[in-house]
Amino acid sequence: MELRLTDAVRTLREELTEAVEEAEAQSPDITFTVGPIQMDFEVQFRVDGKAKGKLSAWIASGEIEAGASRARTHRVSFTLTPRPKDTPNGDVSITSTQQNTHAAPPPPYTR
Repeated sequence: MELRLTDAVRTLREELTEAVEEAEAQSPDITFTVGPIQMDFEVQFRVDGKAKGKLSAWIASGEIEAGASRARTHRVSFTLTPRPKDTPNGDVSITSTQQNTHAAPPPPYTR
């Protein structure tokens, strides 16, 4: 099975959206702020002879496919920090109310 990097990021976005929607429906007593997400992949950058030299990035699956293409495998790491579309500097929270989705963190504890 071949999976493109765009598919992996799209799936992550869909899963986070589903988690937020599910939490809103369940009204949990505990909420989570989504922090940076580290993604690490073995990626094959392929030049496909059939597609007139088009370069594509695919997550390596260990399968070898015969054909008119050349592939090199590289390690790719990146960090994604989810942000709400309407508040680019806000945090995404998996919570029961939309009001807390963009809430600032509480002040530090002092004695």
